[in-house]
Amino acid sequence: AQTASGSAAASVPPPQPAAVTPGVEIQGLAAVCTDLARLTDTSRLPGILERAAVALDASGVVVWISDQDGAALVPIATHGYPASVISRMGTLRADGQNATAAAFRTGLLQTVPSSAGLPGAIAAPLLASVGCRGVMAAEVRQGAEKHPARLAAASILAAQLAALVGPAASESADDRTSALL
Repeated sequence: AQTASGSAAASVPPPQPAAVTPGVEIQGLAAVCTDLARLTDTSRLPGILERAAVALDASGVVVWISDQDGAALVPIATHGYPASVISRMGTLRADGQNATAAAFRTGLLQTVPSSAGLPGAIAAPLLASVGCRGVMAAEVRQGAEKHPARLAAASILAAQLAALVGPAASESADDRTSALL
């Protein structure tokens, strides 16, 4: 093709649609964190976890806490799983070969990629000044484990949950704070 000045016009490919990256509804996340900070009655925790699941686009959330020796993780609060699944959960060995145990051992966020219609997962450590207290694990939909905003939201929620978890029984009385969970 020729332009009015006689030079050849370059062929421009049609614009491609931008990839849609799901964001995090920040006001909802802030409200969840505020409610966690104000929590005095653990019976309210499942409802707060339900809202946390919405922020993460998660079908299920489990809060795992370390046992006294740090050898196992025990589920203490869940959302999104039937009672039959919860009763079969049991404990996880801290040295296990799964994302939850790895998050606990390393203190780093871990993910499991979704594949073939199966959900992915995010495992965020509950970190305190004395080390890792447990893990918040979320089974996420639609590849949420790949999105930086969802990973950041999981880390924020885990940090807030860590503030609720008291010290291990083996710590000295001087180091103890009250535990709600």
